[in-house]
Amino acid sequence: MVKDDKAQKTATGLPKSSIAFYKVQESFINNLADLKSRTLLAKGHLDYFGGPYLLEQLNNKILEPLQVIKDEADSKISKSKAVGKLRSIISETFENLDASLFSLERMKEVNRKFYDELKLNKFEEAIKKAKSGESDKSTLFDLITLHTFNYGKDDEN
Repeated sequence: MVKDDKAQKTATGLPKSSIAFYKVQESFINNLADLKSRTLLAKGHLDYFGGPYLLEQLNNKILEPLQVIKDEADSKISKSKAVGKLRSIISETFENLDASLFSLERMKEVNRKFYDELKLNKFEEAIKKAKSGESDKSTLFDLITLHTFNYGKDDEN
């Protein structure tokens, strides 16, 4: 992926700018490949390492869905339950893909607007592919991670 991003040139002939991030949540750090395989590869087929992201594409891939998550978390009705449920569904994909599909179907029934705005049908398809042994990627983990950077921050607005 990085090679693909670097292959895209600007008008000056320089590679386009991109960003990738990984939140280390362990005390013992091995090499990045080992960390990613342990913490970002569910059932050997569903890859949660979504980056790198071309900076010019951040609005469509990350910032707009992140706003949906922020709006849902700020909602007085849900009080961030949907965001927590997404986190649980992601965790379930590492243990039991059927359970994660069931939880995602339940979310679709209970909070269809949120499900549709985040285009979680694509995530559902990725889980089904992983279940059948095919590889796929999802940016959902990146969205949840970015959301946690702002979690608990008091806004005075």
